[in-house]
Amino acid sequence: MITAHRAPQKWLREVLKQARENEQQGLLSRSQFARLEELVRDLTTSTDAIGDRFLPKGSRGRTFEGSLPWIEATLREHLRQAFDAVISDDSRAHFTPLDADSRQPGFQAVTALDVPQNEVAFESAVGPLLDPSTRLLLVDPYFDPREKRYQTLLPHLMRSHRHIQDVTIQLNAKGAKAPTLESLESNLRKLHLPAGVQIHVQRLRERAGAAKLHNRFLVTDVAGVIVDPGLDTSSSPGHTFTLNLIPDEQYHRLVQDYWDLVGFDVVDQMTFTP
Repeated sequence: MITAHRAPQKWLREVLKQARENEQQGLLSRSQFARLEELVRDLTTSTDAIGDRFLPKGSRGRTFEGSLPWIEATLREHLRQAFDAVISDDSRAHFTPLDADSRQPGFQAVTALDVPQNEVAFESAVGPLLDPSTRLLLVDPYFDPREKRYQTLLPHLMRSHRHIQDVTIQLNAKGAKAPTLESLESNLRKLHLPAGVQIHVQRLRERAGAAKLHNRFLVTDVAGVIVDPGLDTSSSPGHTFTLNLIPDEQYHRLVQDYWDLVGFDVVDQMTFTP
């Protein structure tokens, strides 16, 4: 979705005021407030350098990328790759800000998706999440790059999103078949991942009474998805990935449990650069 209208400064101040009150009342965690504050700050500081390119004050006579009026550039891009909705006072837009309503189909975000269980379809589905991200966390208790089914997804993601230079892979250290760190590094190097990427590998152990190492996740510094059945691919045409966008509250818990390692013990870990 794209809009020609900025969020009013007064509205942004009210959002922060209410968020602070919610944090003080225990309705909002500190990390949730910090994330909201960062988003509001990004909107607040979207002045000429950013606003002229992404958040113009209005569509009349404004230029986009220095060449076309904003609405013309937007409609051209819409023909190339359609937006869910274009909001503008221009009659060619889907609807105006006054008509914008959560009941409009364009506002109904898709949070679950089934795609073929191959690396191309997977990247196509999660690509919009990876594009603005700088860090990537992959959690699969049974991840094992010795097996062919685990050898295609990670390289394809990394080659398609070379701006991501920090990747963490977490798996369960329990079990006789669990690969050692030496085996993990050796077999990951065989995948010819892009040079310069920091690969962190962590073998985890569950804590008594804490979260279970069961679900598979793709998590970034922006958001995350639950991946079923796992981060492995299949050549069978009937096999699919089921992807579910992680709700905001659960996302923050996952960051704490996995990235911050609040929920698990690290048996051993290593970092290497391909």
